[in-house]
Formats: sequence, structure tokens, C-alpha cells
Amino acid sequence: DEDGMEAVKKKRRRKKAEEMSAQEAEAIDNGDASIGGVGGGPSAEEVRMSNDLHHQHKKHYQELSGSVFKDMHTIPELSATIGPQQVLREVTEQRAILQGIVQRVEDVLKEAKCPRPKMIDAKKVLDQYTELRQCTTDSSFTEEMKLEMLEDKRQELSKAHRWEVFAKFQDELNTLRDKCTKRMAENDVTAKEVRAGSDKKRIAARVAAAKGLKPEEVEEASVTTTNVELPPEVIVLSFLYKSKLEKQHGVVIDRPDGGKGLAKGSPPSKSLIVHGVTEEAKECVRELRALDLSGKQVMTVSPKQASVIMGSQQGNARNIEGEYKGVFIHSERNQVTIYGPPKQVKACHQHV
Repeated sequence: DEDGMEAVKKKRRRKKAEEMSAQEAEAIDNGDASIGGVGGGPSAEEVRMSNDLHHQHKKHYQELSGSVFKDMHTIPELSATIGPQQVLREVTEQRAILQGIVQRVEDVLKEAKCPRPKMIDAKKVLDQYTELRQCTTDSSFTEEMKLEMLEDKRQELSKAHRWEVFAKFQDELNTLRDKCTKRMAENDVTAKEVRAGSDKKRIAARVAAAKGLKPEEVEEASVTTTNVELPPEVIVLSFLYKSKLEKQHGVVIDRPDGGKGLAKGSPPSKSLIVHGVTEEAKECVRELRALDLSGKQVMTVSPKQASVIMGSQQGNARNIEGEYKGVFIHSERNQVTIYGPPKQVKACHQHV
């Protein structure tokens, strides 16, 4: 039976090779189906057709991407030898370029997107094309039908190549976008470190000024920064004691917002920041936490009365504050207001 089946197969192969040379026909008899693409894999012409389709789609996507890949390579690494301001400038410039690349990647992917075909394996589709091309025609399967089906199969092959190229292209663009995102994150970390270094140097200079020293006389490493949570009224009334404590302890007292004020609708600050040499800063923090400004007494006075109460260069007010511990006296327009612990405020008011 096996000999009979082999004979039938040889007969069919001979029929397809009627116009082939005697040498090629003999090769078919011997089971070599690769000659001329008959009974085996795709012919050289079919392989060229497949390669041409692949190349056309690849060229199309390369033209869509333009110089988007090259632009990434033109961005230099941040240099460790340049100054802080130059680093921050380069970070800003590179962010603009990187964001532009990311946007272009998204635009290209949107424009280049193609539907996934039913058959995505180009090799299989090419094999099907070859099998169809090798089929013989007859009354039920005309040459016209065969050509039409071959064209349909060619279109399938083109779609398979397009999807193959697009999938690789999409992966490359997504990788590029990830690289841009990662680079921006790394640059942001560098910028943060540079700003922190610059801020520390600037704060050390401010602490030196508060102590009446030159910037180089205060080491950056000796300066500490402490966040101090305080009652709302103490923070709001920081103008009463800020200058006094800064001068007394040689520190700098800041608001978390940098003194710029709160944006409309933002919750009030709950803390102040103390910068200073370690021990001096600790003493200032202890004094801040001991403040009690929950008491308040407002007196309506004439300008002359206010002048008498406050004294020359506010000397009288400072003397009264010394007598009543924790009390602060503030004059504004036709009012003199006493702040501090409730009992001390009451006693100070009676004295005044």
C-alpha cells in the first residue's frame, strides 16, 4: 500500500512538472520538492515579494517616526563639573525636549496604529500563497478564480507584515518613551539634590547674618533645620516674637510657605521652621513651644495715648513685657493690643 501511495504522489508531482526540465523532473521523482518552489517552500520570486512588502511597511513607519529616535541621542548627560545654576538650567531645557519626544511618540503611535489581522504569521501566509499558486486549474477552479484568490492572499500577507513591523515599531517607541520618562525622573532627583545643596548654603549664610558673622564663619554642617508644630494663633502672630527670638538666639525662623502667604482656600500653616546652629536652634524651639498667646485684650486709644504706652522706640512696651512674662504689646492705628497667657494679659491690661 505504501508503494502504491508513493506512486500516486510521484504521478501528481510529475503532472505539475510537465514543463520543467528533465533534471528538475528527476529531482521531484527523488522527493526533492525545493526545486523551483514546486511541491515545497516558496519560490525565490515569492520570497522577494514577501520581503518587498515587509520593506515597504518598515519604510512607512520609519518615515512616520522621523528623527524622534535621533533626538534622544542628542541629549547629553548632566555634567558634574558645571555649577548648580547651569545644572538647573540644563534640567529645564532637557525636560522640554524629553516632553516633546514623549508627545511625538504618542502622536506617532496614534497615527501608526493598525488593526490586528486574523493571521499574523507572515511565513504561514506565504506558505498558503505558495500552495495556492501550485494548485492546478480546471473547469471548477478557473485561472481567474486562482488569480483573484492569490491577490487576496497577497493582501493577507501584506497585513501580516504590517502588523509584524508595527508590533516591533510600537515596542521600540514604548521603550523610547520609558527612557524619556526615566531620564526626566533622574534629572528631577539631580535638580532636587542641587537645590538642597544651594538651599543649605543660603540658609547657612542667613544664620551667619542673624549671628552677626560672615557666611564663611558658619559651617553648613553645623546648621540644623527643625519643623515646629504650634497652635494656630502663635503662627498667625509670629510678627510679635519672630525678630526678638531670631536676634536672641542667632537663628532664622521661616514659614513652611517661605513667607509667600497661603493660596486662597488653603488650610492655615500648622508649623514654623527654625534654622540655626544645633544648640541655639534647640533653645529657640523650646521657647517657641512655651509661647501662650491665647489671651488678648484690645484697647482703643488716641495717638498720644499710644505713644505714651509704647514709649520712645517702643521702650516702655518692652519694659512692661519684661514685667509680665509671656506678654506682647502691639500698637496699630488707634489700638493697642496685649497678647499672652490670659492671666498675664488681664494683669498687664490693668497696669496699663
